[in-house]
Amino acid sequence: MMSQTLFQAFLNQLQTRRNATAIAADDGDGHGVCSLTWGQLADRVAALAFAMEQVRPERLVVRLHRNRLSDVCVSLAAMATGSVEVPIDSRRESTHVELIRQSTNGVWIDDAFVSTAFNSNTRLDSIQYLQSLDRATDYDKPELVLWTTGTTASPKGVVLSRRNLLMNAKAKLHAVPQSADDIRLTTLPLSHAYARTCDFGTWLLSGCTLVVSLGYSGWETIANQFPPTLANVVPSLAYRLLETQHSPALSKLKLLGVGGAPLRQDAFEQFRERGVTVIQGYGLTETSPVICSATPANATAGLVGFPVADCEVQRRAGRLFVRGPNVMLGYWQDDSATRDRIDPDGWLDTGDLAEVDEATGQYRIIGRADDLIVLPNGNKVHPREIESLVEELDAVEHAMLVLRNDSLQLWLDLGNKTLDEHLRTLVASSLRHLAKWKRPQSVLNFVPPLSADKAELTHKGSLRRSAVAANRFS
Repeated sequence: MMSQTLFQAFLNQLQTRRNATAIAADDGDGHGVCSLTWGQLADRVAALAFAMEQVRPERLVVRLHRNRLSDVCVSLAAMATGSVEVPIDSRRESTHVELIRQSTNGVWIDDAFVSTAFNSNTRLDSIQYLQSLDRATDYDKPELVLWTTGTTASPKGVVLSRRNLLMNAKAKLHAVPQSADDIRLTTLPLSHAYARTCDFGTWLLSGCTLVVSLGYSGWETIANQFPPTLANVVPSLAYRLLETQHSPALSKLKLLGVGGAPLRQDAFEQFRERGVTVIQGYGLTETSPVICSATPANATAGLVGFPVADCEVQRRAGRLFVRGPNVMLGYWQDDSATRDRIDPDGWLDTGDLAEVDEATGQYRIIGRADDLIVLPNGNKVHPREIESLVEELDAVEHAMLVLRNDSLQLWLDLGNKTLDEHLRTLVASSLRHLAKWKRPQSVLNFVPPLSADKAELTHKGSLRRSAVAANRFS
């Protein structure tokens, strides 16, 4: 049966694989990791969907997500009832959480609501009830509002449709196939687009087992019990995994997706030596999120593969524009911002500069167009060209190139390490092949180190330039 929505994909798995293991996750109730079959998962989803139907006429549900089993159940129940789900990353600042709650004004689905639904005496035939709720007719109906992390601007609510989510998950699955025999571990927040499509969406389509936790501590907690064959991570977690030797948690891993920032070439090769293929890609929350993805056959360090199925791309003076079924419906209650981002022909301005690798034809992301530095002599420098080279060094967690007093300065985030002459020599060596005018005149380090608590880093570990500039250089 061809799925027209991700919820229909869930129903398909339920009908064909009812007794197969669907998911394993902790619910924070002190009972440890719980493993459910598709049939058992359906029982919980049906109970939640029934409870939602009683209280939510406005069809908008909001929940603080912690990557727990109950969060996945809420997401599926929202899809079942035709609700627009607004998942909020539990690690967001409280002011952001309150802002999102007020702007969406949906029904707040807290743990008490979930517990009451699960413990209800209502008796349902789960499959029959969930099938009766499947009245999806509008393929372009809003299904999800995801809040951007605010890497380049103030956080915005991105409205994604059933079509967006289904087609992008299918496109990612086409680029990186998986089967019902795979175990997919996600330690990335399901309230963000990367995990929502590349983990959650592909899970529903493929029928594999989804293992859910959060962050490196979550990996340590659950991966030994359920060694994954597939996982998606951010670079910081990937580097920590490389420090682990002969762990049962890595014994079956064959594909490691890395997003949010490029993985260092040395780390890419180290994973390959261990028999793990690193899959890098590129995307935005506004594009559901995948625009480009490598495949197991063409994975190459520093490159993000080709545009995924049904995704059109154009480069205009190096700036990347995208059109296709993955492009968002728009920003939540912000028509002006939507028109600024998407032109009348449906082309979305990514704001990123890209180039095509001559040897492979794959795409390479250079950096944000708005971050371009124009020197007093008229020459132009792309900060990411310099920063990515320096970030290849083990000691450097983040690098930021800035123009201050007509001089290029390179600022390094070294964590607890120090900027000594040896590191200065390594930095100079990594940049020696560049034209002299591109090289920074001075190298300095952030003291104290950059902090997510001060909004200088996103929870994925990406650098927020505007916040760093305001905090450190104003």
